[in-house]
Amino acid sequence: MVFSVTCGGFTAVGALSGPSLLSVKSYAVGVVWMEAIAVAKQNIQDDLADLHAGLALLLKEKLQEGTITASEMNILRQFLKDNSISAQPTEGTPFGELVSNLPDLDKVVHMPRRRTA
Repeated sequence: MVFSVTCGGFTAVGALSGPSLLSVKSYAVGVVWMEAIAVAKQNIQDDLADLHAGLALLLKEKLQEGTITASEMNILRQFLKDNSISAQPTEGTPFGELVSNLPDLDKVVHMPRRRTA
């Protein structure tokens, strides 16, 4: 006996040769559901990848336009940190210039704190 089971847009087809039709159909439904779950998980992964890329592009655009707010800068900082993105200052780059303009910490004079009464 040949049978087919459709669930969530997926169809499993089989033939009955020994076990009862009920147990074969139950197995087929399980296989169909597992296929449906695998596709759903892939769709979710694709959606999350799209969101991740979209956020990166939006923040990059705002940064380049100069319209990024302080809270968006904090989101960008955390986004980079969460994705293990870091940079090393290199001579001739904006980051390298920023670091070269920082004061030498060994030459910073520490002033004693005033005590409040």
